[in-house]
Amino acid sequence: MRTNQSHGNRATPIGKNLAGNEATDEYAGMDDADLNTALTDLVDAIRGITLGSIEEAVIAAAGAELIRNWNDHDPRTPIDEAKELANWERLTGMPL
Repeated sequence: MRTNQSHGNRATPIGKNLAGNEATDEYAGMDDADLNTALTDLVDAIRGITLGSIEEAVIAAAGAELIRNWNDHDPRTPIDEAKELANWERLTGMPL
């Protein structure tokens, strides 16, 4: 079961990601639950590649682009892009 609650940097299991691995809510905290799930899966996929020291920067940039393009690709579930980008910046700790 996925949650939409932020727990800081503590990773808490929230079910399986798209790859079938245990997903965590380390970056949970987005207002839109579908966006939160997509970002969680994206983070898990990037972490699966093991990028080393640039991993967090790649996660922050990839997540920001997903948020920026969300409304273009899924107009049925629009998000408040500015608010979600602010949430993402807070969660990643990296300026966008």
